[in-house]
Amino acid sequence: MHKLSRIIQEKGLENKVKQNLKKALAEQRNQNDLQALNVDERVRLLKESFKK
Repeated sequence: MHKLSRIIQEKGLENKVKQNLKKALAEQRNQNDLQALNVDERVRLLKESFKK
């Protein structure tokens, strides 16, 4: 990992790497939110099916 960070610094890619990490984290958060929504939706549908 140390070698990688040295290469990143030498090439001046720190900002690019940070941007990509932020983007990846945001996408991951969106995925988690979607999964949570899907679970909520499934629970709601299940509850509705039991009411009938």
